[in-house]
Amino acid sequence: MTRLQVDFSLGAAGPRALSSPRARSKTHATVDCIKHNQAKENDVGNDDKLRNAADEATGHAKETVGKLTDNDRLENEGKLDQAGANLRQAGENVKDAGRDVLK
Repeated sequence: MTRLQVDFSLGAAGPRALSSPRARSKTHATVDCIKHNQAKENDVGNDDKLRNAADEATGHAKETVGKLTDNDRLENEGKLDQAGANLRQAGENVKDAGRDVLK
């Protein structure tokens, strides 16, 4: 995760540093950059959730076909795919909860 920090302290330059046009444009650019990164993170999170759902469905299909054809290897592979997808989804839920706490 890329995050830029905005320093709102006045520092040695005093209050005039933040009132200059250059300082204001720099602050606005930083805030816009943070907003862009957050939007990009949300898109990536949605892509990961869709991929996890697809992997879970694929695993379920493999497990079902393995049961129907009496193929233990395929059935176990399906269970493993589902477990991996569920584990990744749990990680996504933890990340989402962390983002909600930081907001």
